[in-house]
Amino acid sequence: MKSAQLKRLTLAFAAAGLMAAGSAHADVLTTDLASQGIGTGLNFTFSLNGTNESRTVGTFAIDNLTTGTSFLAFCADILTPISNLEITQVNPGGLAFDAVSNLTFFNGAVGNDVQALFDQRYGSLDLTDNTQTAAFQISLWEIIHDNADKTVGGGDLVWDIPQADPNGVLKTNVLATAGDWLANLADPTTENSFDLTVWQTAAGVPESQPYIQATVPSNNVPVPGTLALGMAGLLGLGLLRGRR
Repeated sequence: MKSAQLKRLTLAFAAAGLMAAGSAHADVLTTDLASQGIGTGLNFTFSLNGTNESRTVGTFAIDNLTTGTSFLAFCADILTPISNLEITQVNPGGLAFDAVSNLTFFNGAVGNDVQALFDQRYGSLDLTDNTQTAAFQISLWEIIHDNADKTVGGGDLVWDIPQADPNGVLKTNVLATAGDWLANLADPTTENSFDLTVWQTAAGVPESQPYIQATVPSNNVPVPGTLALGMAGLLGLGLLRGRR
């Protein structure tokens, strides 16, 4: 990752909206567990430092109740499952999240690889394809949590494929895709293709999953209100031209 943007952003991805997350105050977010990757059966068993766990992989649909916008996000921390506090059905009022400008569990090398993964793969990722989103999530976790090993079959983080699993073929394809992406990881761009932002819950909320959001970079990112006015102005110009 480029050093300037690594210091300025360093965390986040999976956005399906134009608006960049950068507010100084906490926004209220809710998590939709019925989004892509969730409820699909793509649940993977893994061993991390000798401890066996399982996670459902894919994207989460996030609603920002403060701004009235929505985006898709990937999990940043494999060790923190989605807390019941974050689930809309349990906590319909949502939780306060901050758009964090630095990610404490990213060092420089990890930040470079995270940025490379997004620049290389996210732009062509089919976010409606569960296999692709699962492979992207696993690749992301490998980069962040496996001490630069970056393989799905070795290091501290090892993914398991139970032979009796009825979805074994699909899981094999996901892990093979993730392994290929990690083996050929490179940043093809001179400038970052995506700005990354991590949403973390406000202080005092235990066991809460940070989300990573990706947005298209802008040289001059306006504040939300300015952006809305600008978009409305562009829409008006478009309508005027259409009438002519």
